[in-house]
Amino acid sequence: EAEMLMAEHPDSSLALLEAVNPSELRSESSRALYGLLLTQAQFKNYAPPQDDSLITVVADYYEGAGRDDSPHRMLANYYYGRTRLNEKDYAKSLFAFFNAYELATAEADPFWAAMAAERICEIYRETYNYKEMQKFAEIELQNFRKFGNPLYIHDGLLDMAMAYHCNEKYDSAIQLCRELADTAHKYKDCTLGDDAAHLMALSFFGKAQYDSASIHYETLLKSTTALASDSAYLGLCLFNLGNPQRAAEFIPELSSVNNVDSWLRYKIFLFLNDRDNALSMLQTLMADGDTMLKDQIKYNLSGSLIDYHNYKANIENERNRFTKVILLLIITISILFLIIVIIFSYLYIKKQRFLIERNVSLANNLSEMLTVQTDYKNSAVLELLSQRFKVLDSFCQTMYEGGSTPQAKRKVSKEVDKLIKQFSDDKDKIKELEDYADKHYDGVMTKFHSDFPNLIKNDYLLFLYSLYGFSSSAIALFLDLDNVSGVYDRRKRLKNKIKEFKGENKKIFYDVLDKRL
Repeated sequence: EAEMLMAEHPDSSLALLEAVNPSELRSESSRALYGLLLTQAQFKNYAPPQDDSLITVVADYYEGAGRDDSPHRMLANYYYGRTRLNEKDYAKSLFAFFNAYELATAEADPFWAAMAAERICEIYRETYNYKEMQKFAEIELQNFRKFGNPLYIHDGLLDMAMAYHCNEKYDSAIQLCRELADTAHKYKDCTLGDDAAHLMALSFFGKAQYDSASIHYETLLKSTTALASDSAYLGLCLFNLGNPQRAAEFIPELSSVNNVDSWLRYKIFLFLNDRDNALSMLQTLMADGDTMLKDQIKYNLSGSLIDYHNYKANIENERNRFTKVILLLIITISILFLIIVIIFSYLYIKKQRFLIERNVSLANNLSEMLTVQTDYKNSAVLELLSQRFKVLDSFCQTMYEGGSTPQAKRKVSKEVDKLIKQFSDDKDKIKELEDYADKHYDGVMTKFHSDFPNLIKNDYLLFLYSLYGFSSSAIALFLDLDNVSGVYDRRKRLKNKIKEFKGENKKIFYDVLDKRL
């Protein structure tokens, strides 16, 4: 009697079953049927069992050898899967639903085939296997259409729309949601209408049509079924539409399940230059991403598929075990690759910051040196740098007035990089500097080349840049040396050569390196 009432009157069915004293059931088959129907009635009355102890015994009974009861075996697998799904044990629940689906298909039962496919679709959505999700959403819809009940067909259409959305087929998802909205209005199904409206808004958001998405979210927020995430999504739409001030008004008080509000907070804090709070939000998002990745690894759906194939054919054992090992290896390599990328990114950013600070320091030195235009040396450099120095000087001025922002520093650094290349490799520019030095310092560079004909290029450049009064840090950059100590060592060696020199220009050369000329 309870079994006959289950479909139309599950509350009456549950009442009848709870009136039964299980200890009075003598046969194993009666106890198994009682356990199956009680579990089914509990689910249909939205009061699922607290654990799987009862349904596990039931499933084992119907899976036993010699029992030809496919309908009850199919239901036992289905409700065992439902129980494990509530515990987020996706591997075991997927295995059970695969069994239930095949048994329902063999029995030509489209309703239970669709129900099993619906749960498989749910598992794949929860574990981010969206291609498989769409496959089983199509199977679900096809079987619900065969069954013919419009309410279940609407559920299948909604799952199909969700599958399209998850696979970024937003136009298809939006079209289905529009049809569902019309259907919901026709059948006065508020729940279906709300679900379709939320999914349509989310699909517009995914498609980056923020104006359309914002209209839908504003409508949803006026309804009694608004979600915490609706407010955050509306805020993100407004932010992306160039209205960050109004977007900040829609930061929800409570966090939503998909952390969209954290994205909104991060963008708003970054816009307000509140770097501490922005970093905090970014750390939260990264932690959530790590948790999601760990959960995906923990789900181990491949293990469930292996068990399922083992159940069907032992010949697949070795092949599936190999697949599992490869999957684990890929995941491990992916994680290691991600760690390496993060480390190298950190080191690269750190190096770039060092180079920028170094170049800004050099820019300060050049700026200070070249402001003294009464000295021939400084006038020469100012004249030879020409337009390049004007640009650099303009950027330096901007940096000082703007409070040394990272953007200003980067602009200065780029100009300094161009200067370094010019002073290191531009033969014509170096020749101009030498000729100018000869003109105003009694042929000092010609004399130096003549008296020391066998020096390397960097020794001549060190002498030339010392003559013009560049700092040791600037000379280190021009000579492509790792640090200033290299300049000191090279200057010391050059001084020693000059000390040993017996010619009449010895003092002049020495004074240049000693910065007394």
